[in-house]
Amino acid sequence: MKPLSKLFLLLIVVSFVSCSKSISPEKEYLDLVQKHRYELNLYFNDKETSPLTEEDQKSFSQLSFFEIDPSYKVLASVTPITSGEIISIPTTTERNAMYIEEALLRFDLNGKACELIVYRSQDPLVESHLFLPFTDASNGSSTYDTGRYLDVETLDSENQQIILDFNLAYNPYCAYNETYSCPIPPKRNNLNLKVLAGEQNYK
Repeated sequence: MKPLSKLFLLLIVVSFVSCSKSISPEKEYLDLVQKHRYELNLYFNDKETSPLTEEDQKSFSQLSFFEIDPSYKVLASVTPITSGEIISIPTTTERNAMYIEEALLRFDLNGKACELIVYRSQDPLVESHLFLPFTDASNGSSTYDTGRYLDVETLDSENQQIILDFNLAYNPYCAYNETYSCPIPPKRNNLNLKVLAGEQNYK
């Protein structure tokens, strides 16, 4: 290889490394949320996985989201609930869903102190899944009237804290198709403010 070619190749490598290092944490976070939304739209556009009705699938393009706002990604303190009591949560059908109250989460959002209960399902197929249903003051206008959900993978029992990202809040399947049976967020999981983050109302 000629010396000039080697120099040109070195400049390309240095330039690539410099660009990679220049990506800010905020840009990386925005890209991750955008990727999540892109994959969610792929899921809804796939007839094999989409919860949409056959009629809606014909005209569906993409879901509606609020702009990504990093201020809706918050650190919550975790207070475990050890009673082990199984509670019954009504759904959008006649079925009741059985959950255990796993922990109380406390956090500040838009300058307000907030609390939510996170639940563990008693369904053996999803019992490792932690479930965080909530309502807020935007329901019925810019967001689904019954409320929305957040998925919680694990709780940090050692540090007693967890990150909640409301930019990932999503609608229950019954927002798109009334044949689904969706747990209704308990009244105590109401946030007395508008959470203008995550997925907006369908249609």
